Amino acid sequence: MKYHVCCIAECTQICITKKLWFVSCHDLMPIFQMAICIYLMATATLVLNGLILVGYPLIHGEKIQSLGTFGMIVLSIGVADFLCGIYLAMLSVANMYDAGNFVLVETVWRKSVKYTIIFSVALWFSLLSPGLLLFLSANRATTILVPFHRKMKSTQFNMSCILLCYTSTFVLVSLILLWKMYWSIVPTSNLCSPFVDPLEEVKLIKALTFLVVSIQLAALMLIIIANFLLTRHIFRSGVKMKKYSCQKKSKISTYLQIYMLTGTNILCWIPVNMIYLFSMFLQQFSLRLLIWATVAMVPINSIVNPTIFLIKTIPVMASKMKRKM
Repeated sequence: MKYHVCCIAECTQICITKKLWFVSCHDLMPIFQMAICIYLMATATLVLNGLILVGYPLIHGEKIQSLGTFGMIVLSIGVADFLCGIYLAMLSVANMYDAGNFVLVETVWRKSVKYTIIFSVALWFSLLSPGLLLFLSANRATTILVPFHRKMKSTQFNMSCILLCYTSTFVLVSLILLWKMYWSIVPTSNLCSPFVDPLEEVKLIKALTFLVVSIQLAALMLIIIANFLLTRHIFRSGVKMKKYSCQKKSKISTYLQIYMLTGTNILCWIPVNMIYLFSMFLQQFSLRLLIWATVAMVPINSIVNPTIFLIKTIPVMASKMKRKM
């Protein structure tokens, strides 16, 4: 195990000890702005996705059958995005708890059970989110492009697909953790990130980085293709229905929802994946850029997704209130 030394002399003294370039000798978040950002992102992610998980069943009915296929997919994405909020919240708590003396507990932190749990949550979210978003796009496209395919509209079939996605990713994460524990692998990143290895000593981290980046980029390409086919079909079918204003509004709403979801996927996944990949091939890279990517860019999807779904439920809530009145 390699240790580093942080000089804790007063600011008026000269410290000749050279610390490792990727280590902060004070807090988990090196600067105050990062700490504020991660608190805000964690709060927004947890609150918005919590509203989805609690409010969506109340609006559409408590039974799973009454939610419909789209409702089940929305809830499953909400759970995945809630995992992102848990990851950020646990990092926030760790940053607050060890504020000012992180150097004293850094080695213990990376070997702790807390670190392993946060590491697992981050990895599970990273694998689960692209799979569920791809399933949402594929389900929408096939439902509209192949309207007579009953199996794709079946609640049982879609529920099985969602459970398969959760189960397969959970098993994969469990196997990775068992491998990590068996070989006593201690990551060198203090952010509990399964994609960053500053010392380039852990081959498992490199393998995970390539795996997750490949899955996310492949899912993104398939999402773009599915949404392109979907919007093209809606546009062509909408040409024959121009006289119906309600269908116009519905079409515009669908376009906005599809483009916003796809756009946030692109803005979130591509820059972060590029940063993770470049960090593997450079001897030194910006630690602050890496932290900003983790606390500010990764959660974008998990904040935009529930916002779009909540906006979509406003007309449903309004119509239900009118019926009661």
